[in-house]
Amino acid sequence: ILDDPARFRPVVEDWYAFISEQPPLTLMTLFEDTVQEMHWRFLRDRYLKETKGEYAGLTLTSRQWDDAALKVMGDRHGLGYSGFPNVPLVSEPHFVSNWFSDEEDQRLRDWLSFKTTVLMREKPQYLMPVLGRMFWHEFLVQKYGTSVPLNQRCGTKYAQLYDVPFPPVQPESLPALLPVWRAFVDEGWPARLLRVSHTERYTDRWTAYLRERTSATYQEKLRMVGVNSYLARRAAFREVLGILPSDPEAQALPASPPTTGSKYLRVLWTKFAREQVAFEDKVLDVPEVRWSTFLQQKYGTVDRLPAGYGAPASFTAVAPPIRIVDFYEWSQRRSAIMGDFLTKNYKEVFAYIATRGRALPNTLVLVLLTLLTTLIVNPIAAYALSRFRLKQTQQILLFLIATMAFPAEISAIPGFLLMRDLHLLNTYWALIIPGLANGFSIFLLKGFFDSLPQELFESAELDGANEYVMFSQICLPLTTPILAVIALNAFVAAYSGWAWAMLACQKQEMWTLMVWLMQLQLEWNVSPSLIMASLVMASIPMLLMFVFAQNIIMRGVIVPEMK
Repeated sequence: ILDDPARFRPVVEDWYAFISEQPPLTLMTLFEDTVQEMHWRFLRDRYLKETKGEYAGLTLTSRQWDDAALKVMGDRHGLGYSGFPNVPLVSEPHFVSNWFSDEEDQRLRDWLSFKTTVLMREKPQYLMPVLGRMFWHEFLVQKYGTSVPLNQRCGTKYAQLYDVPFPPVQPESLPALLPVWRAFVDEGWPARLLRVSHTERYTDRWTAYLRERTSATYQEKLRMVGVNSYLARRAAFREVLGILPSDPEAQALPASPPTTGSKYLRVLWTKFAREQVAFEDKVLDVPEVRWSTFLQQKYGTVDRLPAGYGAPASFTAVAPPIRIVDFYEWSQRRSAIMGDFLTKNYKEVFAYIATRGRALPNTLVLVLLTLLTTLIVNPIAAYALSRFRLKQTQQILLFLIATMAFPAEISAIPGFLLMRDLHLLNTYWALIIPGLANGFSIFLLKGFFDSLPQELFESAELDGANEYVMFSQICLPLTTPILAVIALNAFVAAYSGWAWAMLACQKQEMWTLMVWLMQLQLEWNVSPSLIMASLVMASIPMLLMFVFAQNIIMRGVIVPEMK
């Protein structure tokens, strides 16, 4: 098998053709990270086209059109979205036995349209039917937990619940499993995949069942048990539900749950089918059976099946080729699959950042201005304290060192009030000014300036150099290692600081990279892989800066200790 994966190509093609014919609600999605990106792009294209049709003639930028389309979609969905990439996938509770789709839910209609027009046609490998075996084992897990209680009740010896076959073998071989199977059909099998045969047997009973539940007596019963819904209080209960005509007449029981009309009718059909239809008249719409029927209609006889199917005795013996499809896709697209899994998280994080405001430009401007101002203000202050012997020098140094004893959060509120009074909120200066002067940096530079020989300054003065020349041409070149350490610290503080950046700049247009990455972690808190990818990408600039200046930084660490 491993030497000849091409023999399975007809099997894979048949499987994808089978999937394309299935109702979208019976299919579950795989690779949700990739599907989510495809989903929001589909929604953007769809509502952007609709919005441009409604507001033809307006001159808007692409960003403004996107915002308008997002507003239209949010109004239709009844939800608010901060951006198309934030639109979550629609949750389909496949394993909830009484779950039905809501035809009035625009989100679900868009989701089903996406599955039909995009996934089924372009990416069928991202879809898989929810197999009957899955429902069966989910029911066993919920009811028994492990195989031990099941074995004790039925006298079986299954090592795990997954070993219980679906459907169970004939009752004459294992009759103890029959009650479990009947309970599964009555309780665990999803009502949306339940069918009723010989519906003519239940015509009178079905009509009486409907008439009873739309009568005034039934409404009174609802009120007695505390049901105060709008429908229960209405006198025209029957007309509101739209179940029976004004002149009731005998109606045949639908063979499957009604997909149109009253939601309450669907509930009544489910209760009636589970409780009053005989077990032998309940038919399970099993995906495995649909697969066998598909093959029989295409090939006619078993001997005409391609070699990839092996030599089955009948079409019912051909199981859904889930493993074969996975193996074939892996053999044909190994490099692409590996590359996708290696890079998709990073691509998604980068796409998130690139589409969020001005994260990258804001961060670049902030870092450059912070480095520039830090390397100007701190050396000048330290040079002044070192060269000019002020009486208050020791007090100033103690004050600078004292600032190191308090965390940055202590000064957040006073700093915010100061920036507000100076009308600097939501500007780059609000991000730069609070960290413009650093007590540790000034203290470190002053100590280095004090260690320089006084003969250097005396010689410069004899040559006619002023203070600016001595500062810029003598002191700064000698303090390059210390400046490198200060620059690295300033870079890390400006680049990685998100709390102050969010507090001082609350407009999203001014948010920096770290603020958006924090938002990303809040939005994707259930996806540790994406969070780890964002942290790795965020650490790359700091790593590059350290690698670029590592020699200077090491000198800055070693030289002061030697002195």
